[in-house]
Amino acid sequence: MANLSRKNGVYVARFRLRRKEYQKSLRTRDRKAADLGLAQVELAIHRLALG
Repeated sequence: MANLSRKNGVYVARFRLRRKEYQKSLRTRDRKAADLGLAQVELAIHRLALG
């Protein structure tokens, strides 16, 4: 669903929703905090998909 990448040392979540690509800065340099942020993004995408 969502991918985690780094841009200038800050983690970024990348995902697609309704055939459009989005990216959202997680505003952290810590991997564990980025994983938790990514889980929140995936939960929001799942809820949007369910309606």
